[in-house]
Amino acid sequence: MFKALFLLALVSAMLFIHGCASRLHPPPKPGMSPERQADRPGIHPYRIPDKKVHAKAQPARSVRLLMDRADMQQRNHNLRGAAQTLQRAIRIAPKNALLWHHLAKIRFRQQQYEQAEQLAKKSNALARHHPALNAKNRRLIDRIQAMRNHSAPSVQPPSFGF
Repeated sequence: MFKALFLLALVSAMLFIHGCASRLHPPPKPGMSPERQADRPGIHPYRIPDKKVHAKAQPARSVRLLMDRADMQQRNHNLRGAAQTLQRAIRIAPKNALLWHHLAKIRFRQQQYEQAEQLAKKSNALARHHPALNAKNRRLIDRIQAMRNHSAPSVQPPSFGF
């Protein structure tokens, strides 16, 4: 009885090992073209693509939707809502210089000139290779500085009426 169980276990182990070692397909014959090898079902090695394709950099769909919403809010004179929407978009895409520029324009319209200037400078730092956006930021900064120089009070000592 012990011998029969031992032989049964031995045969089972041999069948198990043989099943694990077998191949799905025999190796390709020498001289077989790669096209014919590819037609055979099974696992094939990875081939590097012939042509490199790079995706065009575009803002994420959610960022575009938020920019559209902020634009609509701005047209409806809801500057606070537009600023909040753009801040949300900036949290998603913090390196998007256009978002920073739009937020700077909104802060300018809200008469928050210091913050508008800083936001325009941040946009310029991110848009080094975008001359059109840099020019828009520069015009906004120049306008803010001109307003600051125009509205700065003259430096005179206070009069105490003695």
